[in-house]
Amino acid sequence: MNWSIISVLATPRERADTFVYLQRKRYGRAPEQAALALWKGVCTEPLARRLVDDLKQVLQHDVLPPRDRSYLTSMLDHFDTLSSGQQVVALAPYLSS
Repeated sequence: MNWSIISVLATPRERADTFVYLQRKRYGRAPEQAALALWKGVCTEPLARRLVDDLKQVLQHDVLPPRDRSYLTSMLDHFDTLSSGQQVVALAPYLSS
């Protein structure tokens, strides 16, 4: 994932929309896989940390189509599980992606 490309976008909504588009539509990733990609990014790339805040802000304050809201909610729930230090066992099938 090229985090610098996403980080240059002007608004939190643009950054969030681009990340979700890439994960869901371009790469065909389930929310669990997208959460893992985001978690890996946060662990290695400071620019990814800003995206987490953007995604949470968009989910709280923006009007989203139901499908996008569902995907984003599920992805952030899985991300929170990963970042809280809980077992990654539930995500084991996605680790090879």
